[in-house]
Amino acid sequence: MLVNACSTHAVVCKIDMSAAEEVRRRVMNSGYAENTIRAYQSSWSQFQKWCRDAGRVSLPADTRDCIDHMCWCLAEGFRLETIHHRMKAVNFYHRRAELPEPAVNPEARAFLRNAKRSLCERPQGMRALQPEQLRRISRKLLQLRSPMHVRDRAILLLCFACGWRRAELVSLDVQDVHWIREGIVLWLGKSKTDQEGRGRWVGVNHGVRMITCPIRALQQWLDVRGSRPGPLFVSCYGSGRLSSRRLRPSAVRTVVKRSLELVREDSEMYAAHSLRAGMITAAFEAGATETAIMQRTGHTCSETLRRYIRPVRALRTNPLKGVL
Repeated sequence: MLVNACSTHAVVCKIDMSAAEEVRRRVMNSGYAENTIRAYQSSWSQFQKWCRDAGRVSLPADTRDCIDHMCWCLAEGFRLETIHHRMKAVNFYHRRAELPEPAVNPEARAFLRNAKRSLCERPQGMRALQPEQLRRISRKLLQLRSPMHVRDRAILLLCFACGWRRAELVSLDVQDVHWIREGIVLWLGKSKTDQEGRGRWVGVNHGVRMITCPIRALQQWLDVRGSRPGPLFVSCYGSGRLSSRRLRPSAVRTVVKRSLELVREDSEMYAAHSLRAGMITAAFEAGATETAIMQRTGHTCSETLRRYIRPVRALRTNPLKGVL
């Protein structure tokens, strides 16, 4: 009887330890966005594969391994941004294993810094979606009128109006939308730059054009979806049946590309980020200040925001006005 009791206790302890490890893993990862964790996992897998092929040890790796891997990446034509992200992933997994981070060594940092200086890579990114494109897309989706097209129109217009990241938009629940006379106020509980979940309120006004008014588009979507609690944007089966599952962030990219193709535009250089970039560009062209734009988009770094508005600002002042 005593033996059985001891065996049962051992099994319970084993289960408890397994649950505790899962809780520990979840809490340790909670300081990072889900998309960041997935990206780190992908980069870490690629580093592990390189280490296996090169006869190296990935955990723990040393600074020489990191530099050799960066050299290999450059020889293969990887962009510096990709290499930098891969080193962040290597550091992340070493830090999680409570091991020294090999890519923070001054030698590794100097290598990346010198590579940036010698290559002088031009930043690459998705094209910004223009308001004129958005108007044509919205008009086309309004003609089609299926539940999926009604949802897609609301996603595009609301994401453009907010200038949010795709994960932030799909994180909204119906109860996060508060209707007021001027439009809506949205409660964003957590974001990439707010991992502690302090949250913030963001107001969206009625549009001056019916075809691109995000408030009207959202109301039309809720008329289709219904007002029951749960995710604001859900996935669709085909083009008609709605599910109760929250839309995945990656689906916003599909919505952008599919919508552009509906109006016969090449979608290769467009993605979900095109909505955020388009909002920032259009807002600055309309005379909005950097502070006002950042309050809407949630940017915490002015330098990051200026990457979008520098091309616009370059044409704001013409020193040869009236000369040529």
